[in-house]
Amino acid sequence: MLSIRTLPTIPPQGRIIFVGDIHGCVDEFNHLLHEARYNMATDVLVLVGDLVNKGYDSVGVVRRAMQLKAHCVLGNHDAALIARADHIRDGEIDPTQPPHKDDPMTAT
Repeated sequence: MLSIRTLPTIPPQGRIIFVGDIHGCVDEFNHLLHEARYNMATDVLVLVGDLVNKGYDSVGVVRRAMQLKAHCVLGNHDAALIARADHIRDGEIDPTQPPHKDDPMTAT
């Protein structure tokens, strides 16, 4: 489903911070926000895809994005994870088996 949204009005002292390719690395993501001095009260955070896959805590990244009320753009790794979940839900693949070499979740 396509959803088009506009960013909220940014206070004069606020910024738009764009971050991409987090790939499940929640600690590094938090460190980056700290280094950027991200302020949830004044700044707008936009995550430009690939929140998941490769790293050790994709769920943690998604949870953190939700906590921060980040605006997110779907990346190819995010879309692949959603597609895999849909295939599991529909009984098309066995979730106990590792992804096949042609599965999008193995994409780099």
